[in-house]
Amino acid sequence: MIYIFGSGLAGLSAAISLHKSGYKVTVISKKIDGGSSYWAKGGIAAAVGNEDSPELHLSDTLKVGDGLCDVKSVDYVTREIRYVISTVEKWGFRFDEGLRLEGGHSKRRILHKTDETGREITSFLLNLAKKEGINLVEDKLLALKVKDCEVVGFVTEKGGSFDAEKVVLATGGYGYLFKFTSNPSTNVGDGIAIAFRTGALVSDMEFVQFHPTVTTFDGKAYLLTETLRGEGAILLNEKGERFTFNYHSKGELAPRDVLSRAIYDQYKKGYIVYIDLSPSVSNNFIHLVVRGCIR
Repeated sequence: MIYIFGSGLAGLSAAISLHKSGYKVTVISKKIDGGSSYWAKGGIAAAVGNEDSPELHLSDTLKVGDGLCDVKSVDYVTREIRYVISTVEKWGFRFDEGLRLEGGHSKRRILHKTDETGREITSFLLNLAKKEGINLVEDKLLALKVKDCEVVGFVTEKGGSFDAEKVVLATGGYGYLFKFTSNPSTNVGDGIAIAFRTGALVSDMEFVQFHPTVTTFDGKAYLLTETLRGEGAILLNEKGERFTFNYHSKGELAPRDVLSRAIYDQYKKGYIVYIDLSPSVSNNFIHLVVRGCIR
């Protein structure tokens, strides 16, 4: 039996892959249908276009990484993501036709499903896991049991202590710790903390990505997908100035860290920032726009 903690894209895809390879799998999560993957909007970047390549995807990623990327990791992800996409499609998931453009990318390489890619693919994988008979349990990981530097079990809030030879942690990040965030309330980094207390090495914990275009309604954050800007939406300050080109040659399609700092700089100068959606843009994201207005 393999125990997987986390029911986002990583946890569910690992569970289904292992199950199809003949392993018995149990997925344990604080909220089976509530991971951060569910809330991802725009899509998944993969070099699947005729004029694209993993090498170009790698180059784009390293360029916006400002020399901080682990080259081997980026190379692996940009090469393997195409096969991951192919696997998910073989399982029955279908992306919408047409690739979208997002900041930092030199080619259209964003695969998407409506304007709620995270929700669509996570829901698909969850339903597939149920159909495959994978055991899904709502519980909270409290500790890992270790012997001779190896994990030999775990302790959960409801179930208590278990012995286990194989444990996979896919518990997500810690974005909800910030005051203003679009992360779900389950995303508090407890899985990372438990692994660290157990003796696991953690690295690059300072790298938390801030999404440039998030608005708030009644104190709750609502993410406006980056593909809005990829399809032509522009950012203006309250003086009506399209300020983004003052910070980067790609304007609204600058890397997220650059654009986030630009927006923050506008606020420091006393300007409110708006996103301007032309009819051609809003019509392509009608579900997103309508839901946002209702909220």
